[in-house]
Amino acid sequence: MRATDFIYDGVQLSSLGYIVCTFDSGGTDSSSAGSEITFNSVKQHGGVYYAQTGTEYEQCFSTTFSICKNTTDGPGQEISLDEYRKLMRWLNRRRFYDFALLDPKENGWKDITFQGSFNVEKIEFAGNIIGLNLTFNTNRPFGVGKVTTVAFSIEAANGTYNITNDSDEIGVLYPDLLEVTCKQDGDLSITNNLEGRVTFITGCTAGEKITMDCVDKIVTSSLASHKKIYNDFNFTFFRLYNSYSDRVNTITFSIPCDVKIIYRPIRKVVF
Repeated sequence: MRATDFIYDGVQLSSLGYIVCTFDSGGTDSSSAGSEITFNSVKQHGGVYYAQTGTEYEQCFSTTFSICKNTTDGPGQEISLDEYRKLMRWLNRRRFYDFALLDPKENGWKDITFQGSFNVEKIEFAGNIIGLNLTFNTNRPFGVGKVTTVAFSIEAANGTYNITNDSDEIGVLYPDLLEVTCKQDGDLSITNNLEGRVTFITGCTAGEKITMDCVDKIVTSSLASHKKIYNDFNFTFFRLYNSYSDRVNTITFSIPCDVKIIYRPIRKVVF
């Protein structure tokens, strides 16, 4: 871990008087780049050829590093029991929160976050706590970029809008939120021309707001009369796509509407 500071759930480590440090000596080292893919295959022709049947990420990213007090005397300053308790309350939680590195040598890290929580081991010397070993466990094999919000209006039937999917992962990206406010009655279809995928909802009404959580696969309507919207939905949740050579998604809407899309692009980096 190159950085000596980080932000976790909005709190900066250095603001508490601590830094990332090491209690070991050594020179260069190497570590996993994350995003470790398992390639599944089936043996054919007596083992002469193995046909690929699929791929998957089997493990989320985790890493271990140490922190100590940030003093002019360097590592080895005692951490009191009260200070230890406060650090445990901040870091060791049952839910995942955003973590971002702060590296003065590479400002790009501040726009990449990891969602996770910590297990903690104390480091003692002569009976005193002088540091903590932190194991950070995440919910993905990689990081994500900053939250991106795209808002636009479609003024006519079959109007289009272009969205560039700059995710580092080739393939699909499901937005956290798709919100469509219809401007006229009709059947709403949303077509991503890059992969020919169609999201379809019938019986929409002018002024109706349709909200999709495309990650957790939930669709709702603002109208009580359309409470059972899932009966009119083809259950093809909207998503962005990119291929190795094309990142631009041209999205076509069958009726005029106002649209908001919120997503976090994948960043295939670890620390």
